Amino acid sequence: MRVDQWHPEPLGALTENLDGRRIPVKEGNRKKGIYPYYGASGIVDWIDRYIFDGEHLLIAEDGENLRTRNTPIAFLASGKFWVNNHAHVVRGNLKADTRFLMYALNNTDISGYLSGSTMPKLTQGNMKRIPVLTPPLQEQRAIASVLGSLDNKIALNRRMSETVEAIAHAIFKEHFANKTRDGLPEGWRLITLNEATSLIIDHRGKTPKKLGSEWSEFGTPAISAKNIKAGRLVEKQAMKFVSRELYLRWMRDELAIGDVLITSEAPLGEALYVLTDGAFCLSQRVFALRANPEVCLPTYLYLWLRSAFAQKQLAARSTGTTVTGIRQSELRRVTLPVPPIYAQLRSHTILDSLLRRIAANEAETENLEALRDTLLPKLLSGELRVQGQI
Repeated sequence: MRVDQWHPEPLGALTENLDGRRIPVKEGNRKKGIYPYYGASGIVDWIDRYIFDGEHLLIAEDGENLRTRNTPIAFLASGKFWVNNHAHVVRGNLKADTRFLMYALNNTDISGYLSGSTMPKLTQGNMKRIPVLTPPLQEQRAIASVLGSLDNKIALNRRMSETVEAIAHAIFKEHFANKTRDGLPEGWRLITLNEATSLIIDHRGKTPKKLGSEWSEFGTPAISAKNIKAGRLVEKQAMKFVSRELYLRWMRDELAIGDVLITSEAPLGEALYVLTDGAFCLSQRVFALRANPEVCLPTYLYLWLRSAFAQKQLAARSTGTTVTGIRQSELRRVTLPVPPIYAQLRSHTILDSLLRRIAANEAETENLEALRDTLLPKLLSGELRVQGQI
């Protein structure tokens, strides 16, 4: 079929609606179990019962995410699960593939179908009116297969990263953290971060407070506290840039492999292990610690900063009521127990390789996401056809 023969169909004509089977369960009445309990943006709990079985498409019924689209408004739920009344439940009929509909909806502007001024809502009636450009069913399945294979690999990478990170933390805990429960073992020392780090890289002068003449469209990316989460560099697409001139005025030194970034506020204590040389600017809410190799190796420093012991100290030395933060002078006074360097060396190589594996997974995932996001509108519009399915 030619693309000019594709026609938009209302979603209601392409789906079987199962909203009538939804049952909300108050948190106090839920019993913990193995079945996911879905809401408007995904899993909100795990319970001991299910009301749906098989692959279904869940579509957010209400919530600010319908406007912001920070997370997908349509997502698949497979296997046995429960759904509350904040997500519509549909599945493709004989004219439509369920997974294809998920990609189509997430690529559709639905703002004209939302109601509610304070809290946006997508009623069942309006949802059914949303038009979907509909290729033949065979091609829908082919499109969903191409995009789905990318999403499956992305999901696999994320699970692998979670597993590898859990292994790294387990090794650190077994080799180091568990040994300090009853005091410092022989040969260990309690030192300050000022002693453990040969340099704390921070900003020179003031960070630009808002978009203006000091920000550039291109140049050196600036890392702020919101870009560091759970050991990852996130929201890269939203990073601002500074000119080379401002970078040289702003930074004392370039970041190097093995440096550890830590946020000073909003949120406090998020850490990132630097695995690439290169120029990054750091906002006023991010410090960079460079481990002193005579007393502390970078893997030990990073994993200790992410431990509960370090987080408690950072919180204890923080100030502020509305926004909790820690000053550089207080950060320098934070103490950490360090084993002899030879003891750190025993696990450094494997810990470093695990952290590099995570970074490699993240880089591959970013490339896969970029490829998927490039292909998606081209496939859904017919600009790009899936070979063998035309």
